[in-house]
Amino acid sequence: MKGLDALGNRIANMTIGELEAMLDLQNIDPFTVVKLLEDLRFFFRTFVSEFIDVYVNGNAEDEFKQFDIVLSGEVPFPRRDAAFFHLPFLYPVGGLFELTFSIEAGGFSDLKIPLSLALVSMKAKGGIVPMIGSYVASRLSVGFVIYIDLVLKADVMHTSFPVIAELLFSKFPMDVGSRMDIQVIPLIIRLKIKVTTRFPFKLTLYDKELFRWQANAMVGNVFNNHIKDHDDSPPVVMAYSTPVGTSTSTPHFAEQTTNCNIEQVPKLDYTEPAFQLEVVAVDDKSRVTFFYQVGTVAGGSDVLPKTEFGGPSAIISQILIGGHPLHFTVYAMNDDGGTSIATCSLPTFDITLPTGRITPDFISTSHPHILRASAVVYDDSVILMQKKGLGFGPAIWGDQIIPWHTIDLTKRENVKHSRNYGSILNNFVFLKSGIKVKGYYKICPFHVKNYKSWEYMCDVIRPL
Repeated sequence: MKGLDALGNRIANMTIGELEAMLDLQNIDPFTVVKLLEDLRFFFRTFVSEFIDVYVNGNAEDEFKQFDIVLSGEVPFPRRDAAFFHLPFLYPVGGLFELTFSIEAGGFSDLKIPLSLALVSMKAKGGIVPMIGSYVASRLSVGFVIYIDLVLKADVMHTSFPVIAELLFSKFPMDVGSRMDIQVIPLIIRLKIKVTTRFPFKLTLYDKELFRWQANAMVGNVFNNHIKDHDDSPPVVMAYSTPVGTSTSTPHFAEQTTNCNIEQVPKLDYTEPAFQLEVVAVDDKSRVTFFYQVGTVAGGSDVLPKTEFGGPSAIISQILIGGHPLHFTVYAMNDDGGTSIATCSLPTFDITLPTGRITPDFISTSHPHILRASAVVYDDSVILMQKKGLGFGPAIWGDQIIPWHTIDLTKRENVKHSRNYGSILNNFVFLKSGIKVKGYYKICPFHVKNYKSWEYMCDVIRPL
């Protein structure tokens, strides 16, 4: 609180000029703002990815359960009691009220049919649960017109035989299973109260269970059978091709192959690279699951271990090492474990900005219309776009004199023969000093003198 009070007093004693200086937004570095926004975007993307991973894929261990949608129900049948004997004892009370005490013993049977369907795990269950047992009961009833009954009932050897059939249809061949259990509950005791009226007709006014106790159940399995057709043949990998960046395209299948397709997705931020991995495998019986791994050698996994992906064409946002050939190994596995392998490679995975240098031909000039410089650009992959601008600020803020416009640094021009060597030399950068290396004149760039050509050993650069 003392710190907050001191801060409040300081702000209260500031002049308007001091407040403007403190809140001056013009002194904020734009590079810092861009970096902050990139960090916030990366944090949000990581948070959303972990949120989906926890709630959908069930990776939260004990804190969360795997996400599924289950439709379940039960078809009950009424319980049927068969009395072995029934002994009632009637005692009049006060001439109007009746006090009845009875003892009863017998057997019972019951039946229910459970059904369930899991939509995400694609599992269906159905069964029938017959139940039998015996019971003893005592009843105390008192009343006139309106009667109050207390019933103490005990189920002895409550025995059920659940017979369950399970069908897992998330894969083919389908896994069909059946099992039968036996469940015995030695004793179940219940105390109930019931209020009824018998005039002019019998009607239940109140019915509630006051007490219930149940012994631990004893469970055993009678049989557990599963019927599954085995798939002895592995998936077949087929040639597949889809252009990168097309939202609607027709895949092209061809003959059997052992190769996959891999391409880095263009026009993405270098801090968020992605690659498109394509492979298709077909199986005549089973579902096919795809895994891939990445290594610096063929078949290796030193860059990325074996990871599952959706297939057959997936764009995966993943940062891999750059400046080195990467070898992808794809595994197509069916439900019985049969596996086929496909391989492909990237010459390099570009995760850096293009680099290079700009060399001015002169530092200062009095000519109002001529500025000359040469540039060379390097990158791990093909450079798809080059732009040129001229201004007073660094980087993207330097376009006040010449706005940004597209150029082609890779274009080669054919220089026609002419005796006007001055016009020919306009296609090269300004003359610079050279040094002699092993009998050759190292001249940057190529220069013509006295109608002779000189060999040169330097970077190929293009004038701007």
